Order: sequence, then C-alpha cells, then structure tokens
Amino acid sequence: MSKNRHCQESLTLDRLKQAVSYNPETGAFVRLLTRGCSKRGDVLGWANRDGYLLAKVDGQEYMLHRLAWFYMYGAWPKHEIDHINGVRHDNRIVNLRDVTKSVNQQNRKGPQQGASSAYLGVSYFKETGRWRAQIKINGKKKSIGYFSTEEEAYTAYLEVKRQLHEGNTL
Repeated sequence: MSKNRHCQESLTLDRLKQAVSYNPETGAFVRLLTRGCSKRGDVLGWANRDGYLLAKVDGQEYMLHRLAWFYMYGAWPKHEIDHINGVRHDNRIVNLRDVTKSVNQQNRKGPQQGASSAYLGVSYFKETGRWRAQIKINGKKKSIGYFSTEEEAYTAYLEVKRQLHEGNTL
C-alpha cells in the first residue's frame, strides 16, 4: 500500500468536515479549526510546481482536487481526478471527474514543453517541410497526415481526436 493511499484511508469524511469546509461552486477550502500557525478561516492550499493545489489536514499532505471529491462524494476517487477545463487549480466540483489515466491523458489541452508546434498533436516534419498530425491510440502513434500549415494539421487532428478519445473535451 502506498503512503498516499494509507493517508487517504486514515482520513475519515467526518474528520475532514470537522477540519475544513469546501465550497463546490468556487472550489475553495477554508480551515474550520486553529492548529499551530494555521488559523480558523484561513483558505487552504498552495500550488506545487505542476500547478496543483495541496494542503495539510491533520499533518498529512493532500491534493485538494482529491479532497474535493472525497468531501462531496464520501469516497476517495477510484482513479485519477481530471480537471475538465485543464486548469489545475480550478477545483470546482463541476470541473472534476474520476477517470482512468488513459482518459485523463486524452484531455490534454496543449503540446508538451519543447514541442515544435504550438498545437497538440502537430509537429514539424523537416524531411518534407510540412506539418504532421498524429494521434496516440492504445499507446501507439498513428499518423493522420501531412499538411501545408500548422492550423490545417491541427484541424485534422481535432477531427480524429473527437472521434477516438472518449475523454477529450476540446
């Protein structure tokens, strides 16, 4: 059992609701108890290097999107929590869904850092001087085609993505 899973199982819903309140419309958590330097009424959370909000409850660190799910549904998420709009600090309950890692990856909004294109699924193919659109299906890359412009390649990518990726929100 992972350390994170152990921490989750040790925090009960009753204890969470004694310690904090959660506003599902704003995604904000507020402390209900004073403990150490943390005061009643303080807004919980700090951003990690990836942009996710974290906070400590009873000395244990939690990702706030997972706490929001637990707070609202009374059970820890079975998989990953996806931020539907791609904004990692937007923890409104309507923006969260419990999905597999595969579906979560399908909801990426932009290219990886250092990519040759500003668009997801598009790269510059030096050999032809054209823009290539490709998509990953079941862990394998599939070529969609080569295009004169980045925008044409991205349009083709989106068309295929909307057909094949159930988790896509683009």
